[in-house]
Parts: sequence; C-alpha cells; structure tokens
Amino acid sequence: MYKFKQIKAKYSFFSEVIKPSGERSVFSKIEMVDVLPNRGESLNFILKGSADVFVDGHEPEDFDLIMYRLGQSLYPIELDVLKTGKIKQVKNFAEIQNRWSKECKSILATHKNAYWVVRYINMTSKNICSEVSFLEILGQNNFIQLFLMEQGKIKQHIELSAFPFANSHISVEFNLTSSNETGYQYKSKIGKIDEKICSGYGELDIIYTEKGQPEYVRFLYRVEVHGEGFYHKKININLITNK
Repeated sequence: MYKFKQIKAKYSFFSEVIKPSGERSVFSKIEMVDVLPNRGESLNFILKGSADVFVDGHEPEDFDLIMYRLGQSLYPIELDVLKTGKIKQVKNFAEIQNRWSKECKSILATHKNAYWVVRYINMTSKNICSEVSFLEILGQNNFIQLFLMEQGKIKQHIELSAFPFANSHISVEFNLTSSNETGYQYKSKIGKIDEKICSGYGELDIIYTEKGQPEYVRFLYRVEVHGEGFYHKKININLITNK
C-alpha cells in the first residue's frame, strides 16, 4: 500500500544480461516519474520518459536508435494506479497512439526499404492497437513492474520477457524471506520449464523511503539452459532525486 500522495522523482535504471560465454549486454537510462493525487483509492502516475540512455556504454545508434525513438514517442504515459500497484487505466491512450503513429511515419519516410525496420514497426504496432494490448506490454516492462510492486507483499510476481532468449517469456514468483521497517528480501526458485530451460533462481531486494516510495531495487535472476550453461539478468534501480 502506497503511503505517498505526490512525488516528483528521477531514478537510475541499470540492466545487464550475461550469457554462458561471458558475453555481456548492458542497458542504462534515467527514468522520470511524477505521482499526483487522484480521486478514490488510486494515484495518477505520469511516466515522463527516459534520458541519458546508453546501450553497451554508447548512445543508441542504427537500429537501437530507431527502437529508442519509437519508445520515446509513447511518453508521457499517464496511468491510473491503485494503491496496490495494479494499473486500472491508461488515461492518455489516444494521445499515445497518435504520437506512435506520427513517429512510425517519420521513420518509414527515411527507412521504407529497410526490411528489419518495417518488420519491427509492423510487429510492435500490434501492441498499440488497443489499451488492453498496451497494458499487457506495460506489465512486462522491468522498471514499471519493479516500481509498482506493493510494499510488504508476501509474494511478488515478475514477468521476464526476452530472457534468456529473444522469444522467451518466464513468469516467476518471489517469496518474502526477511524484512524490516523499510526493506524486503525475496527469493525465487523454479524447476524445469521446457526442454531448454532446466531451472531458475532469483533474488529481489527492495528498500523504501519512510513514505513508501521505492528507493533502491536489486533484482537478480539466473536460468540454466540445457547444453549451454547459466544466463544471468541483473537490474538495479536507484532513486536519484525526489521532490
């Protein structure tokens, strides 16, 4: 249950995937979040967009830049969120659709013969066709999932998309193992999922401010893939500024 009614915050987000070969993929950014009072038992969350985005230590370029431009066109995203962290509604969905459509047209005007660009836009545009499909995608976003978790809940659920493979999707449950007034530690363990993924293990640590605002999040997950070894995913979220 959120204790705050209004915040204006910046968070650093760091994500790293390590393959069995030792190859690393790193993504980092700054996320800006405003929260305003709303009627009833909900709050108005405004996701204002990302800044200082880096992919493997470099600013986005080539195809990464196109993905970044499309992603940024979604913002700001205004959400009606219950105090349990459940998203009730995307309040400005029509505006989001309009911005997405304009950015797609702008990109296709200069990349209309680029197969992978056209394919990616056609594929991702399906996620913006309705508010229901858009909410499903938001529910898989790592920052949003971890930020909106209900404080002190005995069990937490995480959807891992594109891990360990691009077309993978793993739903995992974390169980509370220890806690104090502002900090909570969770662990997760899964058995064989399919013929490729043999097992999985995860840790989740969350520290909140006195008002119940996420201050620090550490997420670790490891899956064993048959014939390859272990894939690791690490996420750190840190509160930078808060007004």
